[in-house]
Parts: sequence; C-alpha cells; structure tokens
Amino acid sequence: MRVAFVVNDLQLSGGVGVVVEHARRLVGAHSFDVELVLAREQEEPEWRFPGLAAVPVHGMERARELEYDVVVATWWETVGAALELRGRRHAYFVQSLEDRFYMPHEAPRLAAALTYDLPLEVITEARWIAESLESVMPDRRCLLVRNGIDKDVFAPVDAPPVRGGGEPLRILIEGNPGVWFKGVNEAVDYFRQKGYVK
Repeated sequence: MRVAFVVNDLQLSGGVGVVVEHARRLVGAHSFDVELVLAREQEEPEWRFPGLAAVPVHGMERARELEYDVVVATWWETVGAALELRGRRHAYFVQSLEDRFYMPHEAPRLAAALTYDLPLEVITEARWIAESLESVMPDRRCLLVRNGIDKDVFAPVDAPPVRGGGEPLRILIEGNPGVWFKGVNEAVDYFRQKGYVK
C-alpha cells in the first residue's frame, strides 16, 4: 500500500506531529510504503520529528511522477496539491475545522470552509468534527481515528504525585501567543489578575 501525506511544512506543531506519527506507524506497524509530500518549498528549516527518518520526504515535483494507492491532504491549504497527485483514492485528514483559525473578515476563512464541500472521504480524530462534516454532506464517509498516547513517553504511574502543603499552584498555558484563537495572552492576563502570575 503506497500512501502520500501532503503537508505544507514540517515545522514543529501538534498537527504536523500527529501526521508524522500516523505515517511512522503505518510504516513500522503495517509495512506500508508511506511518504510525506511537501506541498510547497520549505520557508524555514524543518524540525526533525522522532521517527521521521523512517518516512521519506520530498516535494511535489517528485510526487507528480509517482502513483499512490491513497493520497491524504492534511490541512486546507494542501487539498489542491493532494488532488494534483495520481492516486486510486484521495482523502482529507481533518484535525480541526480550520476556517475557525481566521477572523470572519479574512479570505482564508472562506477558502478553508470551501474545502469541506469537496467530495473527499474524511479521516478525523474527533467525533464532533465527523458530525459537523457529515451534516454538511450527509453521504460523505467520515472515519474516526482517535489520537493515542505514546506509552513509551507517558507511562502509567503507580500513584499520582501529591503536592505538598506549601507548594504554589503551577499552571501551564500552552500555545503560540501570536495566534489569536489560542487565547494565550487572555489566559495569562486572567491568571495575572488572579495573582498566579508575577
């Protein structure tokens, strides 16, 4: 089985990490022939994800010469590139409704939303995404493939650690503060007002 995952880049992000992990596991656990195809030239140096050495990475020029059993778009901007590639089947791996990442007046919001009207089978990690996309196109097949937790990294513990009586509450706020919809700045401001941030 030859599979191409079409990605915009290999920059450090949760979404790209999930794609790389799916690709790596298809190679390691199922002996699939999997490639990551860069839909565009890299703008920044790539991040070397664990396991990426097992998955070949190349650009569209090379991918256009090949034929795949399955071609998977992984982000709204990769749908067009994925459809340029020869494949017996094309699918769309949707990790979020990506039109929500843009303000209502921004053109990419509409462009992202339009990709959900294409007659592509969908692979998603969340039931709410599958239900949302099935409501737009009831005949569409939406496969739910939940993300897992790497048990080698997050091994079970016998008992959870208990905080001591005088230890201050520790809060982790995850996200890029430059991305408005993450709400990082608002979260920091909230906890600052509550006295948790100095």
